Amino acid sequence: MKLKMITLTLIAAAAISACNNTGDSSQTSSTSANLISNLSATNAIDPTIDVTDLNPQDWHKDWNDKISMLSAEDRQRLQEVQYYVRAAKVNLDKISPDSSANPDNVKRIERLMPRANFEKTFPRTAHHERLNGFDPADVYSYSNFLKAVAVIPAYCGDFNDYPGTKTTEMANPDNLCKRMLATTFAHAVQETADGSSKGLVNIEDKIVKTFASVAEGDATPENRGKVDDYHEETGPFSALGQFAGIVANKYYYGRGAKQLSYASNYANLSLMLYGNLLLVEDPDLVQGDNILPYLSSIVYAVQPKNGRPSIAEVMDGSFKKYAQGTSIAYAKLGFPFTIALVNGGPECNVKPELKVHHF
Repeated sequence: MKLKMITLTLIAAAAISACNNTGDSSQTSSTSANLISNLSATNAIDPTIDVTDLNPQDWHKDWNDKISMLSAEDRQRLQEVQYYVRAAKVNLDKISPDSSANPDNVKRIERLMPRANFEKTFPRTAHHERLNGFDPADVYSYSNFLKAVAVIPAYCGDFNDYPGTKTTEMANPDNLCKRMLATTFAHAVQETADGSSKGLVNIEDKIVKTFASVAEGDATPENRGKVDDYHEETGPFSALGQFAGIVANKYYYGRGAKQLSYASNYANLSLMLYGNLLLVEDPDLVQGDNILPYLSSIVYAVQPKNGRPSIAEVMDGSFKKYAQGTSIAYAKLGFPFTIALVNGGPECNVKPELKVHHF
């Protein structure tokens, strides 16, 4: 039996936290316990582990028996979700700025956001300096961003193989890519800019301070400081849960461009990319000099959680097709609603009943 993506346990009425920084972490999991025994703790914490050795899973195939029992509308909805929730097993050594081997979505980003513009906008990515326990020019380099994008083909993709009725936004992939890039980096500014940016009125002054942190509270594996471990009260990653032994004495504070936090979110990322719980066993990998600080942000943007739409579905207009009741008003907001999806609890006071999925 394959390890099934926890994100898609919403079919079985699972509830996974939709926000990075809330204490609402109720979830359930149908993850196969016997496969966890195949994970080697020794290998997981090996600092030489190659995080680019991806083993993306076809969650739709794994869930085929349960999907067949859904309504026609919900089956279509999952087909559309599948368009985004897929990773490509690419040779990342061949992905680099101006490389002819770059996939189409990477080439689109290079055209719309060239390296020179990127590094001018985010100067910390262009000049090496040791800052808060890491070097932003290594971790948040333009090259690492392109490699991360290459793993998720639907991010800034062309929608040629989209399995549903295309929205008006999808008809212009370049414009939609600009929206996704703006959203991605707007959240990065909020999550990673240094403390001196707080209270700044001019947004450009704040943007240049982006990528001052790769981990919440500038925590490092050697110095956790006073950072919370972000333990989960219920579900498979709680102290009484199925995977309590894996999460014991580990920290799941915010890491990367989206400051990913909580073990369930690390699990969603890890299962999509590797087909196992590698990143739950070793969450510090998400703050290393590799593609994961960016890739964690991109994957978070395409994965729907807790019955709510993904950031990508809000930006591409597809959320509006399925929104019901009070959700209709949120569907029209666009970017402001993505703030609620990331940090709805502390920042927007969004009510937990806001949902669009019925499975």
